[in-house]
Amino acid sequence: MPLEDPKAMDFPSLAAFTEAYYSGAFRRLVKKLLVDGWLCEEPLPYLRFLQLVLRPRWSLAWRPHAPEFAAMRDGLMRVLEQAQAPLLLHPPQEEPGGGEDTIHISWHTLGRRPRTWHYKAAYLPHRLHFERDGFSGSSELCRLPLKDITRVPAPLAGAHHAALLRDYAAAGLSKHAQNPQAPPPRAEDFVFVPLQLPNDSVIGFKRFEADYVTGMRTAIEALAAAGLPVVVKRHPHCQDRAVERLLAGYAGHPRIEVSEASVHVLLPRCRCVVTLNSGVGFEALVYLRPVVTLGRADYGRAGVELDDPAGAAEAVCQAVAGQDTLLVRQMVFTATERFQIDTRSGRAFQRQVLRALCQHAMERPER
Repeated sequence: MPLEDPKAMDFPSLAAFTEAYYSGAFRRLVKKLLVDGWLCEEPLPYLRFLQLVLRPRWSLAWRPHAPEFAAMRDGLMRVLEQAQAPLLLHPPQEEPGGGEDTIHISWHTLGRRPRTWHYKAAYLPHRLHFERDGFSGSSELCRLPLKDITRVPAPLAGAHHAALLRDYAAAGLSKHAQNPQAPPPRAEDFVFVPLQLPNDSVIGFKRFEADYVTGMRTAIEALAAAGLPVVVKRHPHCQDRAVERLLAGYAGHPRIEVSEASVHVLLPRCRCVVTLNSGVGFEALVYLRPVVTLGRADYGRAGVELDDPAGAAEAVCQAVAGQDTLLVRQMVFTATERFQIDTRSGRAFQRQVLRALCQHAMERPER
């Protein structure tokens, strides 16, 4: 392995890192921190040093209607105060300025731009996506080399997954409110199809040409035609008439059942999840359920990615037979630890601020 490969290097001590700033090896160690910051047990001293020598300011647009804005603002302010870093809070319609010396944090946006990071609510409660490219099919995770996911040590991925499952499932938490009173489905060992909002921006990442409802109808009916029991759940906030007509057409169907039960009831009982790129697909990975995605999804490589909805039954068989539970745990770890923030954790905010500072250093001209 080349000596310059950051993954082949030992994680630098703070003393080695600060000394490198004056010795010429600084950029190489910054790249190591950027790649492996998730291994850093004490990020604060490193980010303090980077903030001191780079002196960027930070900007965050007000988004009071978005609940995740307050979580980002409060967590970011705590870390930046510890680093004595200036934060500009500004109206969303106002350009913050600052040029090459400002790191911008942008809500619910897409596209890689210098010194810009995107954030939005993640798939699980108390978590935010935080990355350079966006979310869902636009995520950095979609393009991350598979070897960077599989290099997560199995014991670390396993322990993290077990803790996440306890935290999430035991408490019955989900991103959207669930109906705990809804009866469980009649079917057993079914394929679970969680529907999405047809007008959601992530629908644009679909792999098929038909409109969303037509494509999902094809998948659902292909599953039923193959003799598989199917349970379909409407998105909790959906009021789309085309979806309403779709579900009404399944009344009395011998193999297709429409359910309002909680995902914490449906996921443990299903054999597989078929979705475009719903957050329920990620929740299914937490439950170690096989997943078939019909659209680009940041977690898609942990399951089967399918272009043609008519092939859903074959894809389910492939997903069930070929599920790699170690890869699933490594994917869940990578997604939640490298590209998300647990808003209850000060260290999680510190690691992402450190990551942004390292990227800022890499984008600056070499000294």
